[in-house]
Amino acid sequence: MKSVAKQFYARMFPKFCAVALGIGSCFSRAAASKDLVEPAPAKTLAALPWSHVGAKAGAHYQGDGLAVFPTTAGARMRCVFQQLEGEATREGLWLTSIATNAVKDRFRVVVASVGRSVNADASNPLAPSIPVNLEEPRGFELRHSCAAFDTSELCPMRQGTAAVQDDIALDRTGTIKAANKLVRFTRPGLVEEYSVSMDGVRQDFVVLQRTAGAGELAVRLAVSGAKVEPAAGGARLVLENSGRKIAYSRLRVTDATGKELGARMEVEAGSTASDREADVAASRQSAAVSNSEVGGALPSRRYAPMLAVLVKDADAVYPVRIDPTFSDANWISVNPSIPGADSYVNAAVADSSGNLYIGGDFTLVGEVIANRIAKWDGSHWSPLGSGMDGSVYALAVSGSEVYAGGFFTTAGGRAANYIAKWNGSSWSALGSGMGGWVSALAVSGNDLYAAGNFTWAGGSAANGIAKWDGTSWSALGSGMDGWVSALAVSGSDVYAGGNFTMAGGSAANGIAKWNGSSWSALGSGMGGHDSFASVSALVVSGSDLYAGGGFTTAGGKVSAYIARAYLLTLPALSVLRSGTDVIVSWSSADTVGFALEQASTLSAPASWVTNTASITDDGTNKSVSLLATTSPQFFRLRR
Repeated sequence: MKSVAKQFYARMFPKFCAVALGIGSCFSRAAASKDLVEPAPAKTLAALPWSHVGAKAGAHYQGDGLAVFPTTAGARMRCVFQQLEGEATREGLWLTSIATNAVKDRFRVVVASVGRSVNADASNPLAPSIPVNLEEPRGFELRHSCAAFDTSELCPMRQGTAAVQDDIALDRTGTIKAANKLVRFTRPGLVEEYSVSMDGVRQDFVVLQRTAGAGELAVRLAVSGAKVEPAAGGARLVLENSGRKIAYSRLRVTDATGKELGARMEVEAGSTASDREADVAASRQSAAVSNSEVGGALPSRRYAPMLAVLVKDADAVYPVRIDPTFSDANWISVNPSIPGADSYVNAAVADSSGNLYIGGDFTLVGEVIANRIAKWDGSHWSPLGSGMDGSVYALAVSGSEVYAGGFFTTAGGRAANYIAKWNGSSWSALGSGMGGWVSALAVSGNDLYAAGNFTWAGGSAANGIAKWDGTSWSALGSGMDGWVSALAVSGSDVYAGGNFTMAGGSAANGIAKWNGSSWSALGSGMGGHDSFASVSALVVSGSDLYAGGGFTTAGGKVSAYIARAYLLTLPALSVLRSGTDVIVSWSSADTVGFALEQASTLSAPASWVTNTASITDDGTNKSVSLLATTSPQFFRLRR
């Protein structure tokens, strides 16, 4: 009698490939063999910031849907799902929308000047527009001044913007270099960096030195091939031919020490009607230019739409990095009349009444001030008290109570170390909380499980995971030797995934099960070709556990970034000789969907064939009668 060893069932699911200019997907399907091959022990993993997960996962993608190709003129970028292509040339990054077969829009955002700003309103005469001639061979038509720009008929008012002092115009062209999926466009005093990842397309502006003068750092951006509209957190580019909308937002600015600087993006109002008409005519002419000319200049336009990034850099250490992101704006908002949140949303959960709760890094959602957590009732956003003083990474609902975990020390103005409970009207701490940030929560009955990067909970030792029973915290054995980033519950079993190699003192690579009293590994767990081999997402569906993360093997099988584990006990096969026949039998329980396969050898590569003989099921056991052979035969059940 032979039994099938319990193993981690892996399948290559559609592989996510997100790209420059948004988040997208490239798909390939292939069934991975379930032959049990134990991999080398997983390496110890270093913690990876949440914001870098998409970039790291995208780095493992091997297809050409997410790619940077060096060219003689610079580099090309490709994003199949987002339907955008880019070409980096000596004039900067040109993007082409391929969303429709008939219209292929081209557009560009490039730094025109760097200087200083002072606040101005519509009545301030020192708030001019900047005429930009994109055909000028020696650079943008900007005038340097120790004060604000002079106004004239060629420099009409821009309403509600900031005046620019000590402005330095940049050369129209620069040098371009591509290496390791990063493209750099360099001009004196400034570097533009372009890259692609699962987080979207990044166009970073690196200001190398502090500019002279008082006021905020002002980086002026010229836009070609698109109209510019104000939008929450940034701007929206409306492509001139197709009308496709591209969001240009998620603004983040840091200095050389990594300190985040206050910054905002302003849209400068349009020029005169005659100038706009001239721009429209030029746009129509540009639509006839072929894709092979993406790197060339657009037909002459006297005025270009302008954006200004204003940075509070008084205490900054240079260089300063400005990081807005392109993404597709053709999404339906939760409410079209509101602009969404002003920063990242890290977690979402719904209660039994249909209310949606979100947590993250935001302080504003819709038109409501909400510090890192908010509720959507189907028509309106509302804050949950005064919220948190730091990021929320995880949410869970139990009845009318909402639990939040993250990187905060107060909730509703009260001390709450990394975890807190909302009862519908106020926040409360869960004992003395945790000794470090919480990244995952799960509810099972009356128990709340919290996981993250901590070594104590409620004042007692608890490594990476702990349980709250409504009154006190308790450890789950000796816990993990690394951080835990994902939890899932099935009955009385708790599954944990993260960046660890030990659970309860036993080997468990990135994933493990707690049965209420002890930890056990799921096969050989996860592995990878570098140190990034961890689990960041878990979900249970019926008898299957799905795991996603930064791994390339699961249970020794090739399975890139997502895999499936069968949670029930695998059935044992019985093989008996009866006269000239061989009877293969197995239990009827929990074997729906399994097929009997046979092979004549186990030597690689084994050739397994599905048996087509009639299966008898008496309600207790299933069996197949086969004619005995003189050569060896091997059998297995496969799901």
